[in-house]
Amino acid sequence: MTTRTDPHSPKNFEPTHYTFIGWIYTGSNVEAADALNDPEAVDFMDAHPHVGVYGASQCDHCGSRFAYGAVFSYRGEGWITVGHDCASGRFNCPDRFTFELATMRRKVAALREYGKKSAAVRKLMAAHPDLAVAAEWSTEAWEIRNDLRAQDTEEGEREARVLGHLVGFNIDTIRDIVAKLFRYGSISEKQTAFVIRLAREGQEKLTQAKAIAERIAAMEPLTAGRQALEGTLKSVKSYDGFNGPVWKMVVALDSGHAVFGTVPGSLWEDANRIAFGEGTVPMDGLKGIRVRFDANVDPSVGDNDFAKYSRPTKCEVLDVTPMRAAQARAEASEIERRLAQVAELAANDADDAAWTEVAAKLATRRAEVAARVAIVTQRS
Repeated sequence: MTTRTDPHSPKNFEPTHYTFIGWIYTGSNVEAADALNDPEAVDFMDAHPHVGVYGASQCDHCGSRFAYGAVFSYRGEGWITVGHDCASGRFNCPDRFTFELATMRRKVAALREYGKKSAAVRKLMAAHPDLAVAAEWSTEAWEIRNDLRAQDTEEGEREARVLGHLVGFNIDTIRDIVAKLFRYGSISEKQTAFVIRLAREGQEKLTQAKAIAERIAAMEPLTAGRQALEGTLKSVKSYDGFNGPVWKMVVALDSGHAVFGTVPGSLWEDANRIAFGEGTVPMDGLKGIRVRFDANVDPSVGDNDFAKYSRPTKCEVLDVTPMRAAQARAEASEIERRLAQVAELAANDADDAAWTEVAAKLATRRAEVAARVAIVTQRS
């Protein structure tokens, strides 16, 4: 065994000859080394010679190999590297190193975990190439929308609004699921298929955005003032009002414009009375019916296809076929649920004659409802 005679050996060690420069990581994780090494220590090592006995990952004091260590300047002549045990012991920097070492270990662990998840993501992307395409599409569409908004022009804002309306849900949903993929390292098969489908649908709609924005720009805005409005009810939603919930609706007019305002008080009762003879469908089930009413119109500035209305009166329900179709489809779905329930009960009952009779009655009812669905769907 060779006896050390260098000034850094435990026998010849003099603490006052050393100045702390910074902490380093010399483990196997290259990304961790790049992220965690103290820049000051790296710069000092690049600018000065190594005056120690061993390499950068071996303690120049005791000779042990290390992953977490420190760089010290020796009398300003050059540098040596010291493992964390010697740095916090004989080199007299325990308090600071305890904190720095814990921080570095946490970061290395996080980077290792990120590396595992990244590998899992790459494997999933390789197995589902369309998933990678979908993720890339959502990012590009998101950037397009932001770029349009950043133009600060009426045309850019209009196209961004149309794009957001057409594919905003697709973009945001895909980005949310992909973010969870990178965070947790996996998503379900159903989520994968959902993301791919949203991207394909979104791409088709994305190509329509510019054309729709140009069409809106060429439209003449609605005239302000009180007038008769006729169209199809596109959506109904409850909002918090001053005296409680307030129902509002969007009506698509035959001219291509859309108007937004409070649902007339008699609309729900009249629509249900015409469709079923009584109130059986909730307010948000009115979507698709055709209405006519008078109202004060306030066109939107810079948005030719949209206007708000107020004080609706003389409301007439012109067509409730979509309500009947929706009600029939809901009834058909309930019958299917009950048939499945009956089949399960019959399978667990030795005396299934009674269940057979119930199933037969439900099957008859299913045929009747299916015929009604076909009729009202054809009308709508």
